Amino acid sequence: MKRIFAILFLPIRLLFLLLRSFFLLLARGNHVYLSIPSKFNDSYKSFFLRKLQGEEDPPFFTEFLARLYMIQKDPRVQYLSIEIPKLSFGFAEVDSICRELEKIKKNNVTIQGFSDEGDLKSLYLLTVCDKRYSSETGEFHSILPSVESMFFGEVAKKWNVKVDVFQSGPYKSFGEMFTRKAFSKEAKSNLVDLIANLKESMISRIIDNTGLDEAKLQEPILNSGNLKELGFFHGLLEKENFKSNFLHSDPAEFTRELEIQSTDKDEKAKHTFIKKNKPQTKSLSEGSIHSRISVKNFQILGNHDPRIAILPLKGQIVSGKPEENEPKSGVIEGYSIRNTIQELKEDSKIKAVILEIDSPGGSASESEKIFQALKDLDKTKPVYAYMSNTCASGGYYLACAARKIFSGSIGIVGSIGTIMMRFNLEGLYSKFGVTKDRIGFYPHREIFSDSGKLSKESINFLKKEISRVENLFLKRVEEARNIGEETLSSMSGGKVFAPKSFFEAGLSDGMVSFLDVVEELKTLIKARRINLDYRAPRYNMKLAMRENIPFLSKMESLPVLEDLKIITQLAENSNNKIQHISLPAMQIRNF
Repeated sequence: MKRIFAILFLPIRLLFLLLRSFFLLLARGNHVYLSIPSKFNDSYKSFFLRKLQGEEDPPFFTEFLARLYMIQKDPRVQYLSIEIPKLSFGFAEVDSICRELEKIKKNNVTIQGFSDEGDLKSLYLLTVCDKRYSSETGEFHSILPSVESMFFGEVAKKWNVKVDVFQSGPYKSFGEMFTRKAFSKEAKSNLVDLIANLKESMISRIIDNTGLDEAKLQEPILNSGNLKELGFFHGLLEKENFKSNFLHSDPAEFTRELEIQSTDKDEKAKHTFIKKNKPQTKSLSEGSIHSRISVKNFQILGNHDPRIAILPLKGQIVSGKPEENEPKSGVIEGYSIRNTIQELKEDSKIKAVILEIDSPGGSASESEKIFQALKDLDKTKPVYAYMSNTCASGGYYLACAARKIFSGSIGIVGSIGTIMMRFNLEGLYSKFGVTKDRIGFYPHREIFSDSGKLSKESINFLKKEISRVENLFLKRVEEARNIGEETLSSMSGGKVFAPKSFFEAGLSDGMVSFLDVVEELKTLIKARRINLDYRAPRYNMKLAMRENIPFLSKMESLPVLEDLKIITQLAENSNNKIQHISLPAMQIRNF
């Protein structure tokens, strides 16, 4: 049908092709101005919701990378100016953007950047620039990777809550937050190594490219004036002046000279200065770049290039509801994800699939079910995985279904292992005069109760179950990665790693940009051109309200509600599901 319409509208399409070709002949620009989004979209919204929101959605991450790809492929581009706002996305995305900008630089393109606020991510992104600018009031909060975890062992004792923890290794430390006052020796050792490796990955680029040292980056607030004195910034000017004067070889110097001329009441002298100091480059719009690609890729019968689907798997892995067929943002629901996987399998236009994984794990049984669905998909079309900011426990379980696994250089991976927790609230109930009377209980039935001790038989049963699930996980990893038992043993037990350690152990195939994975798949399916099909999940209204409505978020953080929140959490988690959970409830800065 599409080919019929392509032929019917061919005269109109040819007319547009001629018009685009004509305007491209007139275009003489060589300098692109690019604003990097402060955040990326992660879901699709209905028309009504978009109108209600009242603002334009930011692009998807893959859309922005495609813009960088088009800039890279356009031989007219000789200069690129980038504007970097305060970034709210993760280091994994920043790393991919840096890698794509480095490819642009290899084409002898000069890059200059501006940023006047942000954190370590902004400074990291600026390092790719040949010249860096900021405003006189610019300020950057430098927070290196660190951990500050809350432990509720004393709260549990206070309320007579007991927690039974069954885990597959000393490093699977999620349960420690409910049973201890601080990290165990094993967990602390693992986290110390992780933080050191993450810090090295983050600051080594900044140090090597700018001359700043770690001591300077440890200062909590870095102002632009001091950074200019140290040689990080080449000049200071306001953002509006950078944007209006970016075509000059040194926007800051030109702005300074122009301001000197502006103090003179002689307007003629000012205009003479501007006339004598014309821009050294000419503006080239992204629209012109897109038109060039459209002309170059024009096909008489329309666009029928093969598609590579991108399946985002972001959030905790849960079962979801059988009646919900559409994935929701912020969570990986087994039923809806398997439905999407089946759709990808049946879609003949889809020739390959990339899993974009950003998940700390979740349900063990759902991880296995999704794993099996992905393995079945891989029988008909190749599946690759890209590990984003976090790909741990169940997240890595899903990655093992792919033929190849890639990541950037910054992220949290691993946590290969299993944990189960059972909360005994009998002591808490007694404080409020609540008792329970059991009828029809049988051996092991108390496992599903939130009151009373476990029998020895039940404890042994749960230990065997943990061992069974762990062995299945290890088997999936061993089969996927073809690694020896000794290596697997050293990388499992719940340990978390930076991507470099994972790659060196053979648990991933490389640290690359997301688009590098696309390019490798394009080669694999022998396609000259491809279309990317991003399978965005549905907007999760419930999750968005909890995260974005100030009243709800403030209520959740009231100190007087802390004890109640903890006990509620204990009760909610007393469903005794075996889960893959990657990390304790802690803050790893910059993620």
